Amino acid sequence: MKRILLSFFIIILSSPAFAVDLSEEKKAELLQEVEAYLELSNLEIVDGLNINIEEKDGYFAVDIPAMTSTGLEGEKLLLGGMGLNAIPGDDTTWNMTLALKKPFRAILADGKEMFSFDPGKQYFKGVWDTRIHNFTKINAKYADMSFNFPENNGEMLIAKAAIQQDASVDNANQLSGPSRITAEKITFKENGRTAVTIRESSFDSKVKGMSFDQLQDFQNQMENLATQIEQNPESVNSAEIPMSSFFSMFDGISGSFQVSDITIYPQKQAGTETEEPINIDSARFGMRMDGLRQDKVQFGLSFGYATQPFQEKVSSVKGVDVGLVPHKVDIDFDFLDLPIQEITEANADMLKGGQANPMVAMMTMPQILAKAGSSFQIDRIALAGKEYSAQLRGTAIASQNSPMGATADFNATITGLDKIMQTFKSKAALSPSEQKIMQTLTMLQLMGQKQGGGDTRTYELKLDDTGAFTINGADLSTLTGMSGGMGAQ
Repeated sequence: MKRILLSFFIIILSSPAFAVDLSEEKKAELLQEVEAYLELSNLEIVDGLNINIEEKDGYFAVDIPAMTSTGLEGEKLLLGGMGLNAIPGDDTTWNMTLALKKPFRAILADGKEMFSFDPGKQYFKGVWDTRIHNFTKINAKYADMSFNFPENNGEMLIAKAAIQQDASVDNANQLSGPSRITAEKITFKENGRTAVTIRESSFDSKVKGMSFDQLQDFQNQMENLATQIEQNPESVNSAEIPMSSFFSMFDGISGSFQVSDITIYPQKQAGTETEEPINIDSARFGMRMDGLRQDKVQFGLSFGYATQPFQEKVSSVKGVDVGLVPHKVDIDFDFLDLPIQEITEANADMLKGGQANPMVAMMTMPQILAKAGSSFQIDRIALAGKEYSAQLRGTAIASQNSPMGATADFNATITGLDKIMQTFKSKAALSPSEQKIMQTLTMLQLMGQKQGGGDTRTYELKLDDTGAFTINGADLSTLTGMSGGMGAQ
């Protein structure tokens, strides 16, 4: 019975369905794919060397010689080369492993080295799709990576890093899917001194309907524009920048960058004591765009950080009490239904011939936004300091009926105003910057609606279609006149 099963599996594995095609035709196809990738990446092989492909034990071994890439301002990226092992997959894919060769250097146009890179220990495997001449799936891990910056004797060391990508290609040969890049134990050094350490960071991104043909077209247009600028700068203006080509590369794209446990070590100044390190628990930044090939685009930004309340004076913010410096910030907002194509064309028309009229732009843009029903939405703006907290939410909608070009409805809450005011009043003298802060806080005290007996005030801000702007039902002009009775103190 065992012999029968063994014979069965040998027959199956040796059948055409399981055989690896390492024919000369496949070899030529692989060479074509590598060349297409180098062209798409603006990489050229140096010294007229050739790509070498050899058949090994069940796979193709590809040796790519040293390469160079030239930027728009003459800077060069020099790569020592790459090694590939490739096995044909289905009709449109290859299974590959990849390794970078040293050296890896960036050289400025004047010949000075900008940085060099050592990839350290490498593990990379992925699925290559011939329809886009690029990877759709990636599983990569690195260790002991390093960047060196000669100008300031700087270093960036990364103990561990990883890349994960799980995308697919549709019938229109467009890429869609998520990817994630992580790094652990990151250290920045300057002149041998540790300046910043980061425990871990991550970058999550997602593309929808990414066209590599459109990417190539955009790159070509930018290169042609750079050549025109170099030959005759006065003949080119910003209206000729191919923004429509940029937006046509994707249906949507998003990215979110996060870091955790950041420690900043201030450099000791002559004649001063060494400052304590600044610790930040976490920080984030995100951007998202959707509907880029549609008439209306959705665009969002997010930002935030969190740390312990600052106990010492922040040297980079002279004269400001650290109690006013927020130790937690969260900002998330969206622009919805933006007619990007129409805005781009309108700006291009106004910039033709190098002439721009700001008044025309101010009159035209609200009309374009109102016609599209565009809106600005604050999902969250939240701040927290040692003595206070504040948050704001709401929406503004472009409107052709409003003389202000929009209507708006926002709600805000501030806690801790009284306590901060008491701190300022207890000081013998206020600096000019503190006097300005005091004036702003006084206005906020006046405008707010106090909640109960605590130190919390709420604000309802409205802009209606008549152009009237009210806070808690009172007209803003009355509030700025500092009339009484507009809010409990």
